[in-house]
Amino acid sequence: MTKIIKTRILFVISSVIFLSIMLGLIIFFSYKKSFSHMTNNADKILEQILNNDEKSDSLEHYFIVKVDRNHKVENVQFVNVRKKDIKDKILEYAKNVMSEDSDKGYIDGYRYMLKKDNRDRSVTIAFLARYGNEAMLKQNIKSMIQFSVIGVIVVAIILVFVSKLVVWPIEEEERRQKAFISAASHSLKTPLTIISTSADLLKDENDNEWIDIIKEQTNYMTDMTNNLILLTKLEAGNEYDNMIEFPISDVFSETLHSFSPLAESRKQTVSYDIEENISYVGNENDIRQLFTLLLDNAHKYAGENGMISVQLKSKKNEINLIMKNTSIKYDKKELDNLFDRFYRGSSVKEKGFGIGLYVVKVIAEKHKGSVEAHMEGDNIIVFNVKLKMF
Repeated sequence: MTKIIKTRILFVISSVIFLSIMLGLIIFFSYKKSFSHMTNNADKILEQILNNDEKSDSLEHYFIVKVDRNHKVENVQFVNVRKKDIKDKILEYAKNVMSEDSDKGYIDGYRYMLKKDNRDRSVTIAFLARYGNEAMLKQNIKSMIQFSVIGVIVVAIILVFVSKLVVWPIEEEERRQKAFISAASHSLKTPLTIISTSADLLKDENDNEWIDIIKEQTNYMTDMTNNLILLTKLEAGNEYDNMIEFPISDVFSETLHSFSPLAESRKQTVSYDIEENISYVGNENDIRQLFTLLLDNAHKYAGENGMISVQLKSKKNEINLIMKNTSIKYDKKELDNLFDRFYRGSSVKEKGFGIGLYVVKVIAEKHKGSVEAHMEGDNIIVFNVKLKMF
């Protein structure tokens, strides 16, 4: 999956989430406001009923229960309520209301309010039917949710197409950068090859330190150019190009062995634990390049008399490569940035262009894997590469 597609997906998902949250808040506060309005109206009517101010021709449905000091129902008055529908529940309602701390509330679709008479210690409870209002309110909220869901789906579909226009400037800029890097890298290969060959011929005729410097810098530029070409190929290529089964244990052992002369010249201690006979399906050349870049990075930054430790194991559905080497101390922010393109740490003194670890990350992600780094103590950095088994 390309960076542009990921950006478009992130744009659509974040927009849909934001819209859903906003609609959810609107629905929630609309429900709270409507429910509060319904409750306030009900309380006004209940106060009129308890104060005997309710009009006799009222269309409201309610009943009034009077409970004596012994909590026995003394009298029940029904207004627009069928007695047979409610008479079996009157005592239960009265007991529940009397046990509550509040003098008003809801019970089975009725809004109730009680009034105490301190003279005879009796209690009058008025029950106002609100199940119709509640049902209508819930139906309205349900309709709002349904329309909101449909709206979010429609907006999401529109955003899928709009996102292409939104990220088009980014996509175009990235395309131009890649085209420039590719063109510049290929253009540099020929003159660098000529310079390197000329330096070799001059060295045969006249060996001096200036030719060695020219040769060294040419090789340095050649490595950078090759990495840029590889980077362009990886970023533009299909994730599943040239996937074959190959012995990854052998590939890693061969790559590790090729660095032995470098380790000896720098007096570095190298320890390894490679599980034998591991097969892996992937792009062999890219995986070999991943190993090469990590080992090159380890040898470069471990320094003279440094320590390098590598481990290659198969675990369940993945290959796990752990590489450690002595290093300067990196903070959390620097560790997170190590795999960014062209990133160079502020305290790094070794030569480099910040390309190698980014290429490692791209190769790992092409193989549905990941790479991360963390410090072990103050002077050991650990790279953990996970490659998914296909």
